[in-house]
Amino acid sequence: MLQETLTGEPSGLTKVPAVWKAWIAAAKFEVEPTAINLSKALKAVASWLPIQSWRPLQWRSSWPIAVCLRLATTSKDLMHYADLAATGQLGDISDWSSAQESWQIHVDLDLSLNLIDEGQPWTKDTIKKVPPFMALPYWAYAESPRLNKSQGARLNSAKKIEKSYFKVSSPNIRNVLAEVGLALIRQLGAKSAKDITALSGFLSTAPENIAFFIPRPKWLNRLEWIKLLDTAPLPVELNAYSSADALIDALSESNFHPIVLRSIVLMLDIHSGYISNLEKLQEMTNGVEIPNMQLTTKTELTILKIFSGHFPANIDDFLNDFAVLINEYPNCYNWGILLSILQTGRLKASQVSVLLSKAIEKVGLHHHLSSSFIRQLRDTIQARSSELDDHWTWTRLALPMPSPQSAPQTHFEPAIPKLPVAITGIELHDLRGIHHLKLDFSLPSDNGKGQWIVILGPNGIGKTTILGSLILALRNTKDPVIWPKGAFANSWQRQRSVAEELPVDTQIVVSLRDDIQHRTLIRSNGSTSFHQIPEKNRPRLFPLFAYGCRRGSALGGASRQVDLMDDGGPEIATLFDEGASLIHAETWLLQLDGDAAKTSKSKITFKAVITALKILLDVEAVCIEDRQVWVTEKGRPKLPLSSMSDGYLTSAGWFLDLMARWLALAEQYNEPIKANFLEQMRGLVLIDEIDLHLHPRWQIEIITRTRKLLPRMSFIVTTHNPVTLVGAKAEEIWMLSMESGQVKATCGVESPMLLTGGQIYRSYFDIQDIYPDGLGRALQRYSFLSGYALRNDSEEEELVSLKTKLTNANIEPGWDVVPRKEIKG
Repeated sequence: MLQETLTGEPSGLTKVPAVWKAWIAAAKFEVEPTAINLSKALKAVASWLPIQSWRPLQWRSSWPIAVCLRLATTSKDLMHYADLAATGQLGDISDWSSAQESWQIHVDLDLSLNLIDEGQPWTKDTIKKVPPFMALPYWAYAESPRLNKSQGARLNSAKKIEKSYFKVSSPNIRNVLAEVGLALIRQLGAKSAKDITALSGFLSTAPENIAFFIPRPKWLNRLEWIKLLDTAPLPVELNAYSSADALIDALSESNFHPIVLRSIVLMLDIHSGYISNLEKLQEMTNGVEIPNMQLTTKTELTILKIFSGHFPANIDDFLNDFAVLINEYPNCYNWGILLSILQTGRLKASQVSVLLSKAIEKVGLHHHLSSSFIRQLRDTIQARSSELDDHWTWTRLALPMPSPQSAPQTHFEPAIPKLPVAITGIELHDLRGIHHLKLDFSLPSDNGKGQWIVILGPNGIGKTTILGSLILALRNTKDPVIWPKGAFANSWQRQRSVAEELPVDTQIVVSLRDDIQHRTLIRSNGSTSFHQIPEKNRPRLFPLFAYGCRRGSALGGASRQVDLMDDGGPEIATLFDEGASLIHAETWLLQLDGDAAKTSKSKITFKAVITALKILLDVEAVCIEDRQVWVTEKGRPKLPLSSMSDGYLTSAGWFLDLMARWLALAEQYNEPIKANFLEQMRGLVLIDEIDLHLHPRWQIEIITRTRKLLPRMSFIVTTHNPVTLVGAKAEEIWMLSMESGQVKATCGVESPMLLTGGQIYRSYFDIQDIYPDGLGRALQRYSFLSGYALRNDSEEEELVSLKTKLTNANIEPGWDVVPRKEIKG
């Protein structure tokens, strides 16, 4: 279907929407990056995609398309670039690849400025020297290590930017020049900054970059700064280049200027946890009123007050105003921001409950965030205490003295085992397509190491069913809160045959290292019931995580959420619910990075996670700059995490989701977190198709790398790929097959790391023929007969028949037939 779509003839679609044609053409270029495909993609965008939709495509495209989209101001420009590509003036894949390999992270600004060409994105010669000017973000030019050494270097570069800015006429080039110029100017001293005359021009060209001047640069006095803020429009997206606490100081100094206020409110959605001086913010917002406020500013001030702990005077008015704000600035605001603020702000639980109830009424039950609001309301109500542990409450109610000195402590049983999890056996009776199946696993030779089990088998044999059965046996089926959507949507019981009169009872038995068997019985008698022996008094026996084959990637869901709560079982949801997503890895890493500046524990955690991610992905560097996660592959320039391939994103997705959820559990159960915490992680991870989207080279290493990073974590995984088995031992591999209508399991015998690819296919996938297609066998037989001079008449006829068969398949063997020789008696 994908290939048909990329060729422009998708089956099952009677008519392709016009805008799809542009995206399809761009996707074809990404799959097959050639000069001709670049030309076709640019023409398709110019013809079918509105200009306002170019930016989303630019974000998702590799640099040849992205540069053209970023430079062009009209469809006519794109058509011109398409002609340049078609005639070879922009080079081809070999030119682009070799040039890209030579690029440095921080480029030569002078050379880049000298090579700017308004009429052409790049040439084959210019990209050998530097990347196209429009290919890189501002920091690649403004934050060069050379420029950070002296004020003189920054001033000199700012003047060169200024000169280029006045020289070019292209509005898009001027916009990038203005952004780089502003980034440089904000770092200058008072005397140097006065030498730049293009400041007002820079801001008029790129007004959204007023954020570079929040907080106030040292070379501007307060009156000049306020005047500068007054000339700029309100930002329509988050563009904060300073810390949250620095923005709060700027808010105070600017006397709640609307632009600074908007910048802080937009920052609260993701970075609210980075505000260390909440007391100051609460004091600042207490009773503050701004005369002649517009509705948007009034609403944003109320949002900030709510976050600071001040309850709005009229909830209905606020929610109505917030709805207006969402409609007016849909790229800035949504109901998720309010939910985030209520989760992290300083309102009392009783006040949060009231606001959440009103918000649910406002958005309605059909809104995509209604379930999140309801869940938060429930959690808030459940977490509320009577406050009888408070002396003032005790006195106010005139209760008998003495008042309690402290609240009773809740006792939690340890949920993280001291030893790695080890499963000695699984036995399934009448579970979906499985009549009876028993697997007896061997324990690791080292009790301190985690267990690995790799399950193979054809599609539909029951690999995913086995993973699901483990969850049914090891989690509390009586606790509905911890189960995701889809876990019980389809029957777990085997469908009885016509000859069977009694209902089928399903049984799952999982045996652990401690010799305790955990049984789950599933029975139907009008309705389905689940019974567990022994009964479980907590959600899980130990940390248990599961990732389905449609688990998504490190980009998470559209809402950029990091949901680490138990509700809905997010740690196992992707195995059951195709619509479930992983945490948004970039958001979590940004939060972790912000926390690292506050405590040594967070700093240790952040460093360990980043180091592990580099090892897992086999990349040179992972860093955070300008509120983005950047990844540098070996020998290549750094790219945003969101621009990485599906293989990177899928592997990073489940790995970072696992890190985040395990750390949340560790904090809940007071598990100490040290620099080597990855080596101490214990629990069980289930992964359906562990090697999803990976190149064969990565498939070979995925088990070995994971085993090295998480030596005490246990894994049960499935795969369809032979080379993935190289990282597993023979006794860890189990092959499922169908014999006489029954699913059978066989343990591996030969070590995959000692076998060739063909031997792995034969031993573990029951593919005996080294030639997957009959033509391969025909060519092999033809090569033998054509060189065999003593062939008989029957073999001669076979040779002629094979030649005809190969010719009809457009295959020319390319060697001469040796003449026959008669055997002399």
